[in-house]
Amino acid sequence: MTGTCKYSNIDAINRPIILECVELLKDKLRGTWVMRRSHSYDRTYDALRQRSTDEEIKSYKKVPDRLIQANSGLIFFKDAKVVIFYSNDLFNTPRHRICLDSDDDTIGLKLS
Repeated sequence: MTGTCKYSNIDAINRPIILECVELLKDKLRGTWVMRRSHSYDRTYDALRQRSTDEEIKSYKKVPDRLIQANSGLIFFKDAKVVIFYSNDLFNTPRHRICLDSDDDTIGLKLS
């Protein structure tokens, strides 16, 4: 499945990185894009996160690898505005938290 998504429909575990990706694309040329790997929501991790004193864990900047969704990612494409796509049909799972369009790894993640 691949399609566009609204910011308000993205769950809490994936939402914090969106602002960072949109900020990366703000001053870029039309046609530029970045990809972000997506994570699954886990109730037990959420309870642990709420009790944590680490700001990166509290803000979902550190997420355990076990929550990474296989072959899934959010793609941010700069058009007149930044458009967000979600796909669970990538050729591979993104290795990095945010992948730039110029990375060789990212180019190999195209839709299967």
